[in-house]
Amino acid sequence: IFDKTDVNCLLYNEDTGHVYAGCGDNNIYVFEIESRKLLKTLSKHKDFIHCLTINGNDIISGGEDGLVNIWDLRTYKVSNKIEPHLNDKVVRAEIGPWIGAVSSNEDYVLCGGGPRLSLWHCRFLSNSTIFPIDDKGIHVAEIF
Repeated sequence: IFDKTDVNCLLYNEDTGHVYAGCGDNNIYVFEIESRKLLKTLSKHKDFIHCLTINGNDIISGGEDGLVNIWDLRTYKVSNKIEPHLNDKVVRAEIGPWIGAVSSNEDYVLCGGGPRLSLWHCRFLSNSTIFPIDDKGIHVAEIF
């Protein structure tokens, strides 16, 4: 697989022993560490994957397409999505829709990239906070 695409981000889940690779071919590949086998290919982004984070039974991906997909790890299906670039207060058209960073906790998803760094409520998928940072794009963000 990796001789045909680049790997932009990796995430390890200690609970399951799975590694998630967000790649330049718009896919997330799920591998089992012990057997080194490809378990699943997750395909719902329209452009390459920039970032991944895990939150309980969910993995959250951010991509060049401006999507923040919330995947249910029990079904490997997208259970919800956030599109920050569609929010008038968050969008920065001059930088683009891409999502360069995602992080989460039980209640919130923090994301940014082209759109301003913003905090979204997990349950309601509504924006709760916009951080007024003067930047040229967010590439790293983390909730503690």
